[in-house]
Amino acid sequence: MYAYSVGWRTWTLSAILLVAGLTVGGAAIGLAVHGPAGALVGVIPGALAGVAAGYVPSFRDRAEARQERLAIAKRTWEAVRGPRRARRARSPAEFLRADKGVVVYRFIMS
Repeated sequence: MYAYSVGWRTWTLSAILLVAGLTVGGAAIGLAVHGPAGALVGVIPGALAGVAAGYVPSFRDRAEARQERLAIAKRTWEAVRGPRRARRARSPAEFLRADKGVVVYRFIMS
């Protein structure tokens, strides 16, 4: 079964775009609203951008920890399961192979 997961790079890019958007939005609000009120209203998105930027390193750390847990689980499963045998497609012709000894060949010479 294949499970699709979004990599840490996508989350990081999204967070960086959010930070840039909040910063630009805060600057635009500060320019649109003149005076001390504009500066106060404009700093709120900037502060949110700083908080969002602080979470960016945790995305990679979480992804690496998940990969490590999956690798440990895979090694544990392989140890429990034992060595994997190569499987071939089975066909009726395989029963007739002399080296398998499924069918006993008797040569009758007259």
